[in-house]
Amino acid sequence: MCVIPRDTSHTRRRRRTPTGSSLVGDVCAFNTDCQRGMFCSSGNCQCLSDFVAFEDHCWPKINPGEAGCVDSKQCDAVWPDTVCSVSGVCECPPGTVPSRTRDGTVCISSQLPPSCPLPEPHAGVSNPATVLANPSTHPLNPGGYMPILCTSTSTEVQKSYGGDGSTWCVYPDGDNDIFIADIYDCIAHPQITKELFPEYHHTVDGICCQNRAFVCVQPMTPGEEPSVPRWWFNAATGTCVQFTWDPNTIEGASPNNFRTVEHCESYCRDTHLCGPYGGRQYLTKPKANYDPGVVIAG
Repeated sequence: MCVIPRDTSHTRRRRRTPTGSSLVGDVCAFNTDCQRGMFCSSGNCQCLSDFVAFEDHCWPKINPGEAGCVDSKQCDAVWPDTVCSVSGVCECPPGTVPSRTRDGTVCISSQLPPSCPLPEPHAGVSNPATVLANPSTHPLNPGGYMPILCTSTSTEVQKSYGGDGSTWCVYPDGDNDIFIADIYDCIAHPQITKELFPEYHHTVDGICCQNRAFVCVQPMTPGEEPSVPRWWFNAATGTCVQFTWDPNTIEGASPNNFRTVEHCESYCRDTHLCGPYGGRQYLTKPKANYDPGVVIAG
């Protein structure tokens, strides 16, 4: 008698294997049943948050600009549309460049005007709405609008030296300096140079953008004429919610705005917020008497 084998090409694997040899989706009882980069969840092997699944295995996620990838899925899991080059380096999408932050590496637009990594550009047009600025009391231009620029290699987080940009992110409010290093990152940008911004110190090279933890608690801001689908992280529920967004929004724009649900989840889910102050581990700690209620213009 001939027996026709059952077609299992579309059947999700649910097999029991020797300890430490299980693949993604295999049955498990303990974490040790699963391979490297996995854990046992609800009886099945799943990837850890810093790994991505493909070909039944879990592969480490690779930051933009870093080496070690074998497939673009490892890159795209960190930042959308990044690809793995033939030399094994994750490359940012065209028109963007990698920039290191305290929370990991991001892809930023290399165009003018300088803009923060989030929200990501729509149709290739950068949006400077979330760059921190002082609209009226900046010492370099009292009464006028001035961006808060910085030096990405500086460790000075208390004094702004007249807002000259020679320090990390410090908010200059007239004669007062406001500590913001717990919620803002200095992100190096290729268009921030002494030649383009002659009012600032010769070391200036970055813009001040909200850090990961601060981004992920910002409200949803659709804008006046929303038309572009985006994703927002709801910090209260720990989930990503789709909404429509007006890419021309300038006033009150929120960086909690992602093109894909995968990016929203990888950037903001609780498993990625590991530091004692939210976000990844910081180079600097907030002052013991810092008042988080201080309001700054931007």
